[in-house]
Amino acid sequence: VRQEREALAEALDNVADAVALLDRSGRVVRANRAAEAVIRHAGGMDRAADGRLVLSTSPARTALAAALAQCASPLLWTPGAGVMPPVRIAVPRPLGRPLILTLQPLPKELSGAFNAIALLFIANPDARPADRSAALRKAYKLSPGEAQLVQALAGGETLKEFASRNDVSYETVRSQLRRCFQKTGVRRQAELVSLVLRAK
Repeated sequence: VRQEREALAEALDNVADAVALLDRSGRVVRANRAAEAVIRHAGGMDRAADGRLVLSTSPARTALAAALAQCASPLLWTPGAGVMPPVRIAVPRPLGRPLILTLQPLPKELSGAFNAIALLFIANPDARPADRSAALRKAYKLSPGEAQLVQALAGGETLKEFASRNDVSYETVRSQLRRCFQKTGVRRQAELVSLVLRAK
């Protein structure tokens, strides 16, 4: 367990995007440097004395609590259960466009690390996102399009949104996703997120 925690902590710190691990109460149990900076300085969120993430509006707080309850559900990993899609939450802030939080269950192979149940990606639309597609291509022999798809999914984009943004059909993107699964050896989108976290 200790080795898993250390590996996950190192992986988080190597991710350029703002990523945090939350427990079932919404407490930030681990955050990379980028997430710490956003939480402290971007506005719209803060950390309570007990470590819980506090969002600026009641609707955002309610949405976060509901998403965490979904991530904590024991039914999530039962055979035949559907894949929980990422939950996106807009968080207004005093200056700039709202932050976009994307919450998804921690992949099963990482569940329990730091007592976390969820991965939280924090996107600041006013900041330029990091491009890790080269690392993904190198690590998993993905094509440029496949690497961009994996990165987009890890950032909370849906297949339909990716297809629309890239002006390709939904079926084309589904085919790309199947190839990504084959090349990486995973079967779920949540597991692809884990690969992004480990890509260097």
